[in-house]
Amino acid sequence: MKTLKLCIPPFYSLAFFCSFAFADIEEDRVQKISTEIENILSYTLPENVQMLTTNCSNDADCQKIAKIIGRDLWQHFRKKIQDNATFDDRELYWNRLNVSKALKALFTSNSTLKNNPNRQQSFLDAFETASRGIADLEFTKHSESVNKKVLITGFDPFLLDRNIKQSNPSGVIALMLDGKTFSIDGTTFEIQSVVIPVRFSDFDLGLIEKIVTPFYRENELAMLVTVSMGRSDFDLERYPGLRRSSVAPDNNNVYTGASSDNPLKPNLGDTTLSGPEFIEFSLPANKMKTAAGPYSINDNGKVSFLENAVVVNLDAQSIEELENKTSVSGSGGGYLSNEISYRTLRVRQKESSSIPTGHVHTPRIKDFDKVELAKIYNQFVKILTKGLSEL
Repeated sequence: MKTLKLCIPPFYSLAFFCSFAFADIEEDRVQKISTEIENILSYTLPENVQMLTTNCSNDADCQKIAKIIGRDLWQHFRKKIQDNATFDDRELYWNRLNVSKALKALFTSNSTLKNNPNRQQSFLDAFETASRGIADLEFTKHSESVNKKVLITGFDPFLLDRNIKQSNPSGVIALMLDGKTFSIDGTTFEIQSVVIPVRFSDFDLGLIEKIVTPFYRENELAMLVTVSMGRSDFDLERYPGLRRSSVAPDNNNVYTGASSDNPLKPNLGDTTLSGPEFIEFSLPANKMKTAAGPYSINDNGKVSFLENAVVVNLDAQSIEELENKTSVSGSGGGYLSNEISYRTLRVRQKESSSIPTGHVHTPRIKDFDKVELAKIYNQFVKILTKGLSEL
């Protein structure tokens, strides 16, 4: 069992993808996926980009090149999924890992990067940030055409050692919606999206806080919705919890040591994450539940907590019922889907923001099913637009 060991940069520094120390575990699966899914590794580095990488002469130039490479990868697969309605998020994930391997191979030809692990790390961090849409997270400046801004987050595919062909509907949703606009009752909403890694270390290093804090501080979003794959239907997760309790590994096969009997607080930089044991979301759930589609939509208040060393399950009807309880799992469980919801709402609370915020679990799928993914995406859009119409 791999225990969690973190590299801790200064909090909110640009180097929040320190999990590259473990990246080979994800990259080691690339060879297998190339034999499992034909032509999945379709993206190659252009020759001029390879030359730029081997010739960059200082940190600033190298990071600029890394961002160009990452942004091109993100935009390439965003365009592909939107233009061709492939509903396949796996291409971005696997090609990101394959490009990362190729970049590492180029480091040996660059005198600036060759024998400098810190510079290599900075290069890879810049590439990863851009390849997830994070460096591209800019809303249009044409305020006369866009009235409201919406941020959506999805996740990478996960539990890949169980099923290496696994897709993640939340990643599909993020890629399909990024950059799109919706007109609702005369108001234009612009969507920006990012795709989040399924790695405990990135969360502990403050990745989520780094992304969302500026938006809450400026109170400049109409809505923030975090999305992940969940159960059999759509679940609007009302009460995220502070602690981790899932025994599942992340994509680096890291286990936290947490369990239902031993729920653990995550970290934030070099300190333990602090906050209430449960927080209530602020999405317009009643309106969102009316979205038509093949799947049910549940306003989920089911949580678990420790009481006298016994795990108690409760379908909570109010946040007051959860005061002074030790969280085991929030409505969204005890894994990173619950945690991203908790962390965003915690920042919202800290910044005294009024932005409607919450987590949506999509129906789960087995590996890749284009028909079901299309249904999930289309119904999610209806859920989102119903919610936005309430603003």
